[in-house]
Amino acid sequence: MKRLIALSLSTLLGCGLVACSSEAPQQAASSASLQSDGPADVAPRIAQDLKTNNLLGAVQAMLPPDAFAEMKKEYEDARKEEPSDEDRAEFATMMTKFTEADAEAKLAAELEPLLQKFETEMAAQLPFMVAMGQGFAQQWLQEETTLTEAQKAQASGLLTATGNWLQSVKFADRELARQAIARTVETARALELKTLDEARALSFEDSMGKFGIAFAGAKDVLALYGLKIDDALGSVNAKVVSEEGDQATVAVSYRLFDQPLEMETSMIRQDGRWYGKDALESIKSAAEDEADAESDEAEVDAQAEVFSEED
Repeated sequence: MKRLIALSLSTLLGCGLVACSSEAPQQAASSASLQSDGPADVAPRIAQDLKTNNLLGAVQAMLPPDAFAEMKKEYEDARKEEPSDEDRAEFATMMTKFTEADAEAKLAAELEPLLQKFETEMAAQLPFMVAMGQGFAQQWLQEETTLTEAQKAQASGLLTATGNWLQSVKFADRELARQAIARTVETARALELKTLDEARALSFEDSMGKFGIAFAGAKDVLALYGLKIDDALGSVNAKVVSEEGDQATVAVSYRLFDQPLEMETSMIRQDGRWYGKDALESIKSAAEDEADAESDEAEVDAQAEVFSEED
C-alpha cells in the first residue's frame, strides 16, 4: 500500500478537518482509549486532535492498527531509498529560498507581478467564474445518481458557502500577502530542515511532527484570508442516527464560513473500534490496486526473463 500515507492525509483533508495550532508534540492515541470510543466519538476526536495539531493521533484514530503499521513500514522503506543528487539540490534550494535572511523581501518581489496580473486580468472576472463554477457543480449534483437527497443538500450548502467566501476574499491585498509570506517563512524556519538527508533521518513520529508544523503554517495563512479552520473544528459535534450491530449512521455537524452544515456518514465497527466506512473502503481499494500493479509487474518481469533465456 504505497499510497497509504497520501490516502490518509487526503482523507483528512477531504473531511474538511485539517487544522493546526501551536507546535504541540505529537501524541499517540492509546489503544484502550480508541476502543472505548462510540460511533459518534470518532469525528470529534479527530477534530480535536487536528485542532491541537496532533496529526499522529488523528491518523491513528482514522486507521485500523494493521493499516497504521503498514503506513509506518512504508515510511521506513522509503527512507532506505537513496535520493538522487537532483532531489537533494532541489530540496536544499527550496528550503534556502524560504529560510534565508531576506526571504520575505525576495518572496514579496516574486509575488508582486502575480498580484498585479490578478488585479488587471482576473479580479473583475472572479465573481462570474465562481458563479459559473457553482452552477456547473449544482447541476452535476442534481444529476448525480449515487448521492442521496440528504448528501446532495449537504454538498450544495458547502458549495454555496465556499462560493460566497471566494467572492469575498481580497486575494490582491498587499498587506494580507505580506502577512502570508511572513507566516510561510516562519513555518519553513520552524521546520529546522536544511537538507533532504535531514528530512529522511526523521523517525515516523518526528516526521508527523514536521507535517504538523507545516499544517499549522498553511492553516494560519488560510485564516488570514477568512478560512478559519480552527473555528470549524471547534464546532464539530456528532450524534448517532441509527446503530445496529457493527454498523451505524452518524450525523456530523459543524460551522464553516459562519454557516451551519451537517453531513451523515456510515460507520463500521471492526475489532472493537469504529471507523468511517468510506475510509475503510478507500484503504481496501488502494491495497487491491497496488496488489494488482505488483502482480502485473511481476508477470512482466517473468516474461522478460523467459525471453532473455530464449535469446
